[in-house]
Amino acid sequence: MAMKTRPFILSIAFAILASCTQAVPETPVVPQAPEAPVPIHKEIHAVLDGGTRTSVSMNDAGTHADVLWNAGDQIAVIATNGNDFNANNFTATAGGSKEADFSCDDYILYFSGDHSILAYYPADQFFGFSKGSGDDYYLNLDLSPVQTAVKGSVDSGLNVAVAYSDQDPGDASLHFKNVLSLVHFTLDGPGASSVTKAVLQTSFICAGDAVINVGPGGIGTVDTRYVYDFSYGASRSVTLEGTFEKGGDYYFAIIPGVSDGFSITFVDGSGQFIFKSTDITLNAGRSRIIELGTITLDNSFSPTLPGVERYMTHTQGTKPVAIAVLGDAFTASEQDLFTTLAHSAVDKLFDTPPFSTYKDRFNVYIMSAVSNQSGGSVTDGQGNITEAHDTYFKSRWGATSYDDMTADFDKVYSFVESRCNDVADGSVPIEDVTVLLIINDSRYAGRCTMFSNGQAVAMVPYTNNGGDIGWGFSQFIAASDSDPAAGVRAVTEADIQEIGYYVGNWVNTALHEFGGHAFGRFADEYWYGSYTTDPTIPQQSWQVPAALNISGTYNNVPWQLLLDNRDALMQKDPHYGRIGVFQGAGTYVLYRWRSEMISCMIDNRDYFSAWQRYLLVKRILELSGGAFDYQSFLDNDVTTDPVRDSPLLNAPASGMQDTINPGGRVKPVLCYPPLAPPAYVERR
Repeated sequence: MAMKTRPFILSIAFAILASCTQAVPETPVVPQAPEAPVPIHKEIHAVLDGGTRTSVSMNDAGTHADVLWNAGDQIAVIATNGNDFNANNFTATAGGSKEADFSCDDYILYFSGDHSILAYYPADQFFGFSKGSGDDYYLNLDLSPVQTAVKGSVDSGLNVAVAYSDQDPGDASLHFKNVLSLVHFTLDGPGASSVTKAVLQTSFICAGDAVINVGPGGIGTVDTRYVYDFSYGASRSVTLEGTFEKGGDYYFAIIPGVSDGFSITFVDGSGQFIFKSTDITLNAGRSRIIELGTITLDNSFSPTLPGVERYMTHTQGTKPVAIAVLGDAFTASEQDLFTTLAHSAVDKLFDTPPFSTYKDRFNVYIMSAVSNQSGGSVTDGQGNITEAHDTYFKSRWGATSYDDMTADFDKVYSFVESRCNDVADGSVPIEDVTVLLIINDSRYAGRCTMFSNGQAVAMVPYTNNGGDIGWGFSQFIAASDSDPAAGVRAVTEADIQEIGYYVGNWVNTALHEFGGHAFGRFADEYWYGSYTTDPTIPQQSWQVPAALNISGTYNNVPWQLLLDNRDALMQKDPHYGRIGVFQGAGTYVLYRWRSEMISCMIDNRDYFSAWQRYLLVKRILELSGGAFDYQSFLDNDVTTDPVRDSPLLNAPASGMQDTINPGGRVKPVLCYPPLAPPAYVERR
């Protein structure tokens, strides 16, 4: 059926004029509406340009060199005049060649004069367009990251082609160019027929919702500046699903781009894997087919991929909560060190409530990545590298600061997506896999980058080679918890005795950055000397909310439920008496409030506040398919703070200090300031 869009016709209002001597106004004269255009029969000649190397319709043999129109192919032809347009479908009555005549029996053009022509194949994939600058137009492109495997061909509608003419072509031709790139492989070997899914993983966005820039300057160029998060979102992988055969030819349809290496994961019906990867650059040009040749599979499908250890397996919940632990700056000879450190960080997390209580809902994957050099790259603190290290994920931060700590996060998530069983079998979306990136570097640092789509990566180095480190409490605090106008006061010895002083090591940094920020989506609860009076916390209103552990107002805080029930809770456990409304949080000393005096989000101790535990349990249950129940949370809640509820003695809070351990042994401890707050990044 032809698509027809009638331009908006402005109605004309007429004033009714009345004579002062007439009692009844004259009837206004209304002009007659113009006659509607009469449908006509119209033909257009379509040509596939010589530069096109993918198929508009593949023949039965699947020989990709044949770029042909087929009888029955339909194109949407859009006539444009400024911002007005109308669209009609044209059908090819014959095919078998690079040129074909397309006709429409009820063609209608709602305007006359000069107009441009855009054309889109296949017609049923045309969803509309927008006007760009000059003669450019932007057509919608919806490329699904999940495609049906078709032997010798591609899934229906994937070979998108477009054409542009600055005037009605008349007897001339419309010249079409394909938009996408095809990645071709032949599947062979005894394991070929066991495959139910093949996943191509690239380092660039190769599928999703985007736009095609159509105009005289670049017909059919995919504009990767505009990748949206609508039906499909932005994906760095394309999955073929269906039946595969030995000797069959198969194709991934992808948005053009260049990938720094790529991988294909083959999955059988039971969810086991065969993983193929290469560092060879994948240069997927528009209107091109990338030849991968024959991929031979034996029957060695395995539960995990090479270099991946499933350290914990869930036994509760309808689906797992997935965690990935990666290493950067570990050379081939240092992989055993990485594995040891990864185990230590995971053990610390799951020794700490509430993770310890709900550990049977997690799948934890430890994924090895080999770097050419140890140590993260050094920057000037402004992101400029002053000492480069050749590491797999390009971790880097300042020599004397760590505010600019970052890595190649696209490569991080591409790596995880291609190796995580739960993502490959469809049980967990990649946005729900939280990542800990351990860096083989003795410098102090640690930072979480949190994305608005739910992804989060916590970067933590092996600080002080695993030696003891401490974090002090601030030397000043709000003078009044309820009244910001009261200013600040000095912290007293009694304050320190009440909250205690914690000595840990790099795994406590991981607990804070990964367990608190990356997984819990918490904001920091320490403060600097600055403050803001704005009660708005932007991250709380993200599509995936963050920073729900702090409040921008003293009244009606997010943890009001616990606050209102504190007396009853204290009868159950006196530790709930620590719940309150304390001024100072989110790096601000005033006009921000936290729920308890001290927690992991201040000095990295093995203790999350009651409200933080509430949020963590709620998130764990949501991710694992369980229902959160307040009473069940309380029944299973562990309230103990190992610092305040143990005989650990306190020590001063700055510089290199001597601290006394429970056993009475005195040793020097490096004391560090708080780390930089999370980097919040908008990501569609």
